[in-house]
Amino acid sequence: MKQKLVGADELVDRLKHEELVTLPTLTWEELAITGSLEASPLRDASEISYWEGLGPEAKKAAGAAALRSLGARHLIDLMQPAVADSGGNVELHPAAELGLILAARRQPSYVLVGSEPQRGLFGFVRLHGVIDERRRMNIVLLERTSGSGVHEFALCLPARAAEEVSTWACGPDALNGEKGETLVRTIEIIRPSQAGPSRHRLAIFVGRDSNALGEFDEAGEIVSQAPITAADLRSRLESLLASAGAVGTG
Repeated sequence: MKQKLVGADELVDRLKHEELVTLPTLTWEELAITGSLEASPLRDASEISYWEGLGPEAKKAAGAAALRSLGARHLIDLMQPAVADSGGNVELHPAAELGLILAARRQPSYVLVGSEPQRGLFGFVRLHGVIDERRRMNIVLLERTSGSGVHEFALCLPARAAEEVSTWACGPDALNGEKGETLVRTIEIIRPSQAGPSRHRLAIFVGRDSNALGEFDEAGEIVSQAPITAADLRSRLESLLASAGAVGTG
């Protein structure tokens, strides 16, 4: 997709007074028509498979409906038609909110992926780090998804992002009820670099009465476990996010 990014200064400035700036939700179809399913480093196989599995007519109809939805919510300028070229690329004229979401998902400075691998939920919660060199700020696009086809977005700073992720990771398992089975949630922070991406992985074992933190070795095996609270994890994640998004590094 060829994108004309509109400045989002006002949205970023709101973080001086608000901990969480809510952004528009987007469906799989809206992400697909804006080129964000394939372009994002966090390529979700199930979402891409869904979109690619549509027949030509169904995909055309879904894309047209997605564009109408974006236009109706004033997220793209319908006065400047979004016409696909021969390669299927669409030139959009996004509003600040949509432009920020697309830019952060396409070229994040770092990402955090929170998943429930036992249930096949990849990227249940995702963070896309954006380093604002001019303001010398480490900004985070928070994204939540389930299996319903809707992605929720918000803008925040690392401290609030760490709180959101730790609350999810250490939260009770509503689906297990009283079974008492241990649920494993994983958190992976990935930061690109010239030498290749650096990764830091954690596993949270969610039990009925307590939680434990698992540490991975370089081979991807869990080598240790220790009790952990949501507050402890929040502090750990805030430090990791601050390091991953240190202004002027990488």
